[in-house]
Amino acid sequence: IAKDAKQLLEDIDLYSVPVNPVSVCEKLGIVYDEQPYNGFDGTLIVAPRNQLIGVSSKIVEQSRKNFTCAHELGHYQYDIATNQTFKCTKEDTGYGSQRRDEKEIRANEFASELLMPEEFFLKEIRNKEPSWALIESLTEKFETSLQATASRFINLTHHTCWLVVVKNL
Repeated sequence: IAKDAKQLLEDIDLYSVPVNPVSVCEKLGIVYDEQPYNGFDGTLIVAPRNQLIGVSSKIVEQSRKNFTCAHELGHYQYDIATNQTFKCTKEDTGYGSQRRDEKEIRANEFASELLMPEEFFLKEIRNKEPSWALIESLTEKFETSLQATASRFINLTHHTCWLVVVKNL
């Protein structure tokens, strides 16, 4: 997945950070649209002459919209041969989601690689101790959410780390 994401960004001359997934769509000829969708956060529709990635305008955080768009680009990269339409919920696009659907997991991994390319991310964390300040600085540099950035850090660092997410306190 890392090689595929890097190759895509190199092919369309966008291999730098931060990666703007809307620009990726434009370079690939995919229409990007935001609407107040009900029942899903992101969609990919592939028709014979048009491709569309839609992201819910109800999503408040731009970093979350970026991840959702990149997730749909993952489906475009890997899954359009078997399915021309995807409607993904927050659970599908949620990084670290409990969902175990292989296509959704792969789309999330692709989104992570696309938005936080391993080569650039490793340069930022090399020889640095884990800290919340480091994670916050990475979210700004890569324009990603705290949760996605922390998860990426945990996956790429040599330090033993845990991410604990608590909801509804």
